[in-house]
Amino acid sequence: GVQSSYHLYVVRLVPRVGEDTEALRERRKQVFLALREAGIYPQVHYIPVHHQPDFRNSGLVRGHFEGAEAYYASCLSLPMFPAMGDGDVERVVGALARVVEGS
Repeated sequence: GVQSSYHLYVVRLVPRVGEDTEALRERRKQVFLALREAGIYPQVHYIPVHHQPDFRNSGLVRGHFEGAEAYYASCLSLPMFPAMGDGDVERVVGALARVVEGS
């Protein structure tokens, strides 16, 4: 009795052995850019709260919430919307698979 809002479809890059958060963030950037080159427009959601401008003077800095930072560094939101057809889904998933396999 429920229907999806088709708001976000988030995928996570799996950290490689020994890959720190900065390296993972750089790999996510490369996947992001490669998808854009393929005509797929991912987004990055959501910036950890302690990185938001309103918290600059709170004393919270990078490193205080390592789990939130690692999650943020590894996630991409793929395009998703109610009118998206099976062909659109296959194109997005296929492009993601090719990019990730090549990274």
